[in-house]
Amino acid sequence: MDRPDVLSLQAAKKGKDLGPPWKSLKAAHFSFVAELFALYPEDTHFYFLARDAEYLYDVARLVTRDSARSGRVHLLNVSHASMRDGNLKGYLQENGISEESLAAGRKAIFIDTGFSGTIPGAIAEGFSKEARARLKTHLIASSNPHHPSSRAFLVHLNPSVNESEVDRMHGSIATYEHMTRYTGHSSSYVYVVDRYHPISRAIRTSDDGSIDKKRNRQIMRDLVAEWQKPGTKARFKEERKQMKRLLRLLTSADDEARATLAAELERKKNTPQGRLLEAQVRDALDAQKNDIFRAKMTLEDLGLKAASDDSSPAPKRKELIAKYPEWSAVLENPDDEIPRLFKDENWQMIGNLIGANADAEISRLLVDSLYDGVATGIKKDLQVFMVKTCDEETRQYLARNFFTEPYTQGMEDILTLLIETGDAETWQNLAHFTFPQPHMRRMTAPLRLLIKKDDILTRQYLVGYTFPQPHTQKMEDLLTLLIEISDKPVWEHFAMYSFPQPHVQAMKGPTRLLMEKGDSEILYILSESAHLDTPEHRILRGSRQIPSHQRREWMKAELAKLKSPAKKAAQPIPAALRSPPTAPAVRCENLFGQAGS
Repeated sequence: MDRPDVLSLQAAKKGKDLGPPWKSLKAAHFSFVAELFALYPEDTHFYFLARDAEYLYDVARLVTRDSARSGRVHLLNVSHASMRDGNLKGYLQENGISEESLAAGRKAIFIDTGFSGTIPGAIAEGFSKEARARLKTHLIASSNPHHPSSRAFLVHLNPSVNESEVDRMHGSIATYEHMTRYTGHSSSYVYVVDRYHPISRAIRTSDDGSIDKKRNRQIMRDLVAEWQKPGTKARFKEERKQMKRLLRLLTSADDEARATLAAELERKKNTPQGRLLEAQVRDALDAQKNDIFRAKMTLEDLGLKAASDDSSPAPKRKELIAKYPEWSAVLENPDDEIPRLFKDENWQMIGNLIGANADAEISRLLVDSLYDGVATGIKKDLQVFMVKTCDEETRQYLARNFFTEPYTQGMEDILTLLIETGDAETWQNLAHFTFPQPHMRRMTAPLRLLIKKDDILTRQYLVGYTFPQPHTQKMEDLLTLLIEISDKPVWEHFAMYSFPQPHVQAMKGPTRLLMEKGDSEILYILSESAHLDTPEHRILRGSRQIPSHQRREWMKAELAKLKSPAKKAAQPIPAALRSPPTAPAVRCENLFGQAGS
């Protein structure tokens, strides 16, 4: 009710650090809003659903300041707990959504993060069939075949978004959903002084982002500062212009237009600009679900592979609600109800939900409460059960968010099970986020298991993120194993990221092994960081003076000298230890000559 208007705030001072994830998220906000304003007609009213989409609302407010579109940007505080409140229709009417306004032609679109569009669906239920047709929804990551997604947002967080189904990207926006907020979720609406106000519970009951008014204002002020940058305004303008151009090309039946776009996609492939362009193309075609235009070409026409299936069934959560009405209270308001199940120790229902595997949002909420510490008894059994039965996305979320916590150092068995049952992306998340944590120093058995998994990217992440950390200084045997079973791409990452670290340079085994295995290029990379006064490091530094085509053979020869050093000459035998003249000379040689004493 008292969240500040972003237009009333001063820009944040230069240099304010809000953390690495925010930099990518901030760029994603401007890309999504640019896309929305290009996709939908000028007279569309945008309703950003608080709290998850409130920073998108702030960006929309900033970019429409003093424009005709500014009056068509709204913030609605509707949550799972308030979406069926008796005063909701009055609150919506105050914000321009009513039977009358929709019948008169108002175009309204709800903007939210994801995943199934439960809240927009609940809002629409309160209107006639004709009015519902004018209520559209656009999500960041949609698992609902009726709602489009925004890869233009997600590509800033996960560059592989164009190769994956969007409903596999839920984990990529977990950080966004847990950002600090100014207020709690609305639980009801009260009519005070001629208007309806969303009211939040005094005590927060769900774990969906902490309430921190000060940090919330800092984020908003940082958005103000970002929009004041000429580069940001230029990028926003260019991305909106590019999306409008794509719409013109996609709606053209001209073969030349198709060839032009296909050639541009191919030319920019695997570049940041190309990934954003492809994301916008996919988003534009996906947005046809909201009946805003009809394309005359398909992904296949443009040489792109389909990453999602529009014929997929409705989200499983809806099916479960229809099949088991007694579950509806939890499934319709999981943010509050799932933590309450754990508070009440309703293990039966928790087990039911784990087994049902309803969707990514339900699984994430179960994970957050189930894996909050070392467990025993039935809770431990459920932890094991979930790892064994959950989908790959949930395992990836566990690897990325759970085992990074220090208290998991006593849960080696669960971590081992996660590695055994997980897919390549789960292993990569463990190598990237979990094993680099200091509390993993004793988890050598699971780390050995992960090293043996035959996935090149996992091994690259291990030498790029895990072994550069000081707590691995006593893991020379594991690093040696990793080098032994890998090949050039992993060796290159070792040379670039692990070897420059002081604790790794002191490891003789991995250093010697890579000197024996590496090609001229790898040896040169190693030599750039070889600073210790050891025989191996001296050889590496000396190799820089050898021509590249001779460096490999020269290195082998020098290492051979280290392995078979010339025998030292025997030292004179001290007079006090010499045998009497009558003793056989051979005995004197056997006893003392080779010992040198």
